[in-house]
Amino acid sequence: SNIPNTESISLILESEVNPFMASFKVYGSEAFISTRIKMEKTGNLMVVIKAGGELFVAKQEVQVAMNNSCQA
Repeated sequence: SNIPNTESISLILESEVNPFMASFKVYGSEAFISTRIKMEKTGNLMVVIKAGGELFVAKQEVQVAMNNSCQA
């Protein structure tokens, strides 16, 4: 995240029967995470950044192809 004072980064995968969620507390000047998510079908991935007491949200569709690969 390039947002100053980032405190946490949360991921929410909306398309699954049981929505996947992961939350990471971050410390230091650069907020960066890396993870992998196994998806069964195409759906929206929402990222929520908490910084300076505010929430920032971004959403993007991730498509699952026939060979089970994903593209954002």
